[in-house]
Amino acid sequence: MTSGVLRLDDIERIVREEVTAQGGHIHEFLRDEDRLYARTINAPFREVAPEDCVQAGVAVRVNRTEVSIRPYIFRQVCINGAISATSDEAEDFDLQALGCISEQETQLRDTIRACGHARVLPREVERFRSFRSQAVDRGMMMITMMQTHLAKATHSELLDILTQFDKEEANAWGVMNAVTAVARRTSDARRKWQLEEIGAMIPALAADPFRHRLNAQEWTDLDCLAEERELVLA
Repeated sequence: MTSGVLRLDDIERIVREEVTAQGGHIHEFLRDEDRLYARTINAPFREVAPEDCVQAGVAVRVNRTEVSIRPYIFRQVCINGAISATSDEAEDFDLQALGCISEQETQLRDTIRACGHARVLPREVERFRSFRSQAVDRGMMMITMMQTHLAKATHSELLDILTQFDKEEANAWGVMNAVTAVARRTSDARRKWQLEEIGAMIPALAADPFRHRLNAQEWTDLDCLAEERELVLA
């Protein structure tokens, strides 16, 4: 047994080995001296709606010794992705707390395999299909999202999400895609991860839209700004 902590080079190697074993490929990959962000996509795909297919994969985030691994769902038609932080397979752990390097590697590989397992795709597809039957009120949904998950969002992000939602279906599926579309255009890796996680949380928000409230005038001002922005962009 070897003491210490897995090096980032070793973590990258493990991620690449596991995605190959799952028959997938690396979709996105970023790293520096301390951090790594990876999203993988496996080959099978299924339709959420006619000509609207998704694929499953794995999202991996490493910050020094802290690791987060999630199922990742990729929508082909608009190349948006959602990170499922609330799935049973999702794990957060600190490599230093896991013992020797071989134990760390076992945890890393096992979690990647669980998040990329074949059972994830059909389960997520059924969940996404249910989104399309969840009609939402644009205002109440955005109010809830802003108060619960987007409190630290920039004004520009909020306006971008509002504007994008007007182009999507008026249901939870449309809200998820509005958030993940903005995530796709975000250059900051950490913020992109957060937005992709928020997108996957839409069902819970749609189920309880009145849990949080925003001042009515604040909402009206933001909504008007979004409409003005859309007119300018048009």
